[in-house]
Amino acid sequence: MKQIKYYKLLLGIVVLLLIFFSFSQYKTKEMYKSYISNNLNADFRQLITTIQNNNSVYSEVLISESISQTQVNSLMRSNESIRDIILKYREMAIKFNMREDDFQHDQSSLNAIKITRLSYDWDEAHESVLDANTKIIISKVQELNNTWLSAIKEGDHYSLYDSSWLKLLENIEISTLKFMSDNNIENIEAIWLQRTDIK
Repeated sequence: MKQIKYYKLLLGIVVLLLIFFSFSQYKTKEMYKSYISNNLNADFRQLITTIQNNNSVYSEVLISESISQTQVNSLMRSNESIRDIILKYREMAIKFNMREDDFQHDQSSLNAIKITRLSYDWDEAHESVLDANTKIIISKVQELNNTWLSAIKEGDHYSLYDSSWLKLLENIEISTLKFMSDNNIENIEAIWLQRTDIK
């Protein structure tokens, strides 16, 4: 009889430990998700602000018909940031089984890094006054940036718990593909390569 009571007590302790462990795991998982959601929202707010700021810089450059070192540096940093955020969260979508493996392949981040390299070339050239070709190139780069701007829905709060961030990534990609199709190019780099050939 004592042995039966002992086993029942032992079983009760094991069950309580399992419940405690499961609850602890659940709380840890929820805290991890909450942490990711906070970072995700901050990164997507940064992505939106960066795209908006880029549009202002392109407009200032085209109006003044010149580009300053500060503007060049800003465009290098901002387009690299756009690339990094898009890649980071496309990979996260795959990691959390929200999208298939091919989701990591996109044109938006590729075009963002192409613009970063273009900005680096401007930095190397040390030319501030824009020639006719460069103005056309910047107009086209701004056009692509504006398609990203049109993909943004103001006021959204981005969280791992809903699909708004995935929808934004997809809308940015759709707008990039449309831009490329409308201009009959494989990526934005073709724009300045074409202009160089004309030159």
